[in-house]
Amino acid sequence: LRVSNRSPERGEALALAVNGRAIAFEQWLEQCREVDILITSTASEVPLLWQEKLAPMLRERIDRPLFIIDIAVPRDVAPDVNALDGVYLYDIDSLQSIAEQSLATRRAQVAAAEQIISQHVAEFDEMIARELNCPAQSSEHPTVGIVEQGS
Repeated sequence: LRVSNRSPERGEALALAVNGRAIAFEQWLEQCREVDILITSTASEVPLLWQEKLAPMLRERIDRPLFIIDIAVPRDVAPDVNALDGVYLYDIDSLQSIAEQSLATRRAQVAAAEQIISQHVAEFDEMIARELNCPAQSSEHPTVGIVEQGS
């Protein structure tokens, strides 16, 4: 894990906290040749990375995708980098969309699970009701007896 920060002290502290290696801020772009995931979050008012700046780094990344996660507001990475082959850019908006889709999927799965549980509970209730109303004991389903306190 490589960490780069405009403040060398903060970069070193963060690298230490995540068991990583601090990289001088001036060298972060060169790291794009080697890293598989780039996470950006600066207070820059203008993008720090755009297509023309990243393209030369990608020539050395044959068959290795680069995932860029830009959580800065405003964005650190220009949207045009997503047009580069092998580059997958995710920004706050796309991450929000992915999170919402995931939540909707999980909610649908919960509803399906609740329906399955309800069906099995109903089947179990029916089985118990049949057993309580059936005087003959079968070997498959033993008779359920109810013992009342004080009897």
